[in-house]
This record gives sequence, structure tokens and C-alpha cells, in this order.
Amino acid sequence: MGYCRENIWLVKESAVKFLVEFYVKFNRLIDCI
Repeated sequence: MGYCRENIWLVKESAVKFLVEFYVKFNRLIDCI
């Protein structure tokens, strides 16, 4: 159970990092246009 919980936490963390990177790139694109 603890292992499952850790896995979910890692997935959430990587998803948050991905969203932040996407958001930053998206904002840069808007600035360029």
C-alpha cells in the first residue's frame, strides 16, 4: 500500500512538472505572437 501511494505521488509530481513546463512554453509562444 505504501508503495502504491509513493507511485501515485511520483506520477502526480511528474504531471505537475509537465504542466508547468507546458504552461511556460505556451506563455512564451503567446509573447512571440
